[in-house]
Amino acid sequence: LVYVPPPDAAARADILRAAGRNTPFAEDVDLDGLGAELDGYSAADCAAVLREAALAAMRESREAAVVTAEHIAAARAAVP
Repeated sequence: LVYVPPPDAAARADILRAAGRNTPFAEDVDLDGLGAELDGYSAADCAAVLREAALAAMRESREAAVVTAEHIAAARAAVP
């Protein structure tokens, strides 16, 4: 067995940037701040937050051009 600890805030921010590299974010989205807020989230959890935020944007409008901080907040509520 090899124990892999959960990522720290800086690593979570890097994970969010990598997972969201093809996602257009509004200017109100702060991935560094979000990484600091997601304490205890795994890399998969961080990626799930971004996927859910993109889905929230598409549910709002199929022509949605960007993912906003509001979509991120909704995704955080959906991804425990």
